[in-house]
Amino acid sequence: AGVSSFTNVLKGDLNRMHKTMDINLWGIIYITQSFLPFMQNIDDHTSDDDDTRCIINTSSIAGIATADSFYAVTKHGVSALTEVFQAELKGYNKKCKKEQNGRGIINVSCLIPSYVKSQFFESTGK
Repeated sequence: AGVSSFTNVLKGDLNRMHKTMDINLWGIIYITQSFLPFMQNIDDHTSDDDDTRCIINTSSIAGIATADSFYAVTKHGVSALTEVFQAELKGYNKKCKKEQNGRGIINVSCLIPSYVKSQFFESTGK
């Protein structure tokens, strides 16, 4: 998920890099901050059997295996951001375990797909 910018970081188009960073990294931060209050709302009517809450970020194989473009920089950021979310929610999750019998815990994961056949590369000229 996101946009591509397979541009040279040292000489590339800064506006394009900003757009890529805004969508690929800041987009995740904005969306997560917007939905987190709803995810942390523990309603008494929530069934104990169906109380899975997850944040799943989408990175890329470029986020762990390569460092050859600005796109890879943003996807490395997504992987790091996922770890930050896990760390920042650790206290909240401990509180849920202690006070809510485990209800309301928010799991955080990062999906790291490799190549997926799509129109993604057609828009980049690669």
